[in-house]
Formats: sequence, structure tokens, C-alpha cells
Amino acid sequence: MENQQPTNQEILEAINTSFSDVESRLNHLESHMATKEDLKGFATKEDLGKMQHNILDGVDRKISDLKGDLVVMMRPFPQPAA
Repeated sequence: MENQQPTNQEILEAINTSFSDVESRLNHLESHMATKEDLKGFATKEDLGKMQHNILDGVDRKISDLKGDLVVMMRPFPQPAA
């Protein structure tokens, strides 16, 4: 019966192949990940909070304008004197 145990060389080749795959994946990640310098251009939480406040203020103004328009539309028209 033949010996089915892998040789040391076969084990080293398998480890080397696995390591090469992992290394290529890490190189891909490193080349595509953002750095701190890249992230400086993005909005901070404070900026997002200010934007949300401005948006909500604008929506509030629009709703109050709509309410005023609806009140004017619901008023009865004056009837001409007969």
C-alpha cells in the first residue's frame, strides 16, 4: 500500500499558495481603502446636525406657508350687496 501522507515540500507549497492568496487580498484592500486624509473632505457629525437643522427649519416654513394658504382658501367669499 502506498504512503498517502503529504511530504514536507507539498505542505510548504500549500502554505505558500494560501499565503499568496491572502497577500493579494490584503494588497487589494490596502489599495482601495480610504486614508485619514481622504476622509477629511467628508461631513462631520456637527456638519450633518447643522444640515438637518436647516432642512427642518425649511420644512417648518413651508408647512406654515401652506397652513396660511389653506386658511385663506377656506374663508368664505364676500357676497355682493343685493
